[in-house]
Amino acid sequence: MSLNLPTNWRESEGLLLTATDSFGKEIYTWTWKIKSNDDISKQFSKSLIKEFPVSVVENDSLFILKSDEKEFSFGKKDGLLKSVILDKKGKKITFRNGPIFVNGKTELSSIKSFAEGKNQVIEVSYKDGKKAVWKLNPNGILELNYEYSLAGDYQFAGVSFDYPENYVIGAKWLGKGPYHVWKNRTQGQTYNVWQNLKNSTRTGFSPWIYPEFKGYFDDVSWLQLNTAEGKITVGTKEEKMFIRLFDFYGIYGAEGYPKLPTGNISFLDAIRPLGTVLAFNINNDTATLGPESEPNHLNGTFKRTLYFYFGLPDLGDENKQFTMPKENILTD
Repeated sequence: MSLNLPTNWRESEGLLLTATDSFGKEIYTWTWKIKSNDDISKQFSKSLIKEFPVSVVENDSLFILKSDEKEFSFGKKDGLLKSVILDKKGKKITFRNGPIFVNGKTELSSIKSFAEGKNQVIEVSYKDGKKAVWKLNPNGILELNYEYSLAGDYQFAGVSFDYPENYVIGAKWLGKGPYHVWKNRTQGQTYNVWQNLKNSTRTGFSPWIYPEFKGYFDDVSWLQLNTAEGKITVGTKEEKMFIRLFDFYGIYGAEGYPKLPTGNISFLDAIRPLGTVLAFNINNDTATLGPESEPNHLNGTFKRTLYFYFGLPDLGDENKQFTMPKENILTD
């Protein structure tokens, strides 16, 4: 089958192919991801024009990274992000308390700050081998590189942050959607740019607002939260990232099920399966439902890079619309 694609089709992030019947009605649309997250994430720095010197100051309890008017504070006792300040007036985005590793307890081994070219770095090491390296570059992008090792069966794996749910207006993301998923319920989602207003839909209860805003979302390249404090954009360089948005329930009749990672916004390498009311009430053992419902069998070291941008940048042109990263889904 010849699709007659334009010569530059590989510059897009995704390809959508729609089949229609003789009446012009859609039969199905297939989607393929055609660009890696590493390539997509490079758009973050390309989208930002202005650069500002980066510096660091410290006091008894904090390292503070500065770029232009922005300040990012990190605790010396735990290495966690404590506050984000957007301007000289003290405007804040209360995204904080991360990265918290969702498995095990971490105890700080060392923390240090140093310059790396034009960037300023904070390197955090923990006694169990976990690491978190923060890097602020002149574009105002805050980069986080973290790693951890696991061996055994786990319901989920990754890191979490805190953000007040009541500040959130909606979300936009490049990845699978538009519905949330579980480890044993990932089928049926398609790759595209999705957008959803915040809702608290819970199956079995009104209001009936779908797709659900909260939950696990699959294969996310970037996510942008629209909040009352401003925009929060997060992208990843590696593939197959799940994002968890806030606290949610699994199924009607299973109050509090399932157990969620700590925090309320998570960036995960593995998520847990969903059971049934019967399985929950008897022994909470989803493994009896089949291989896909078993816990995650993990053995190895996991590494991921996250890119954070808070607010919207000054591009020097009031008439130029800013989109980060670029949305480029090719349709045929």
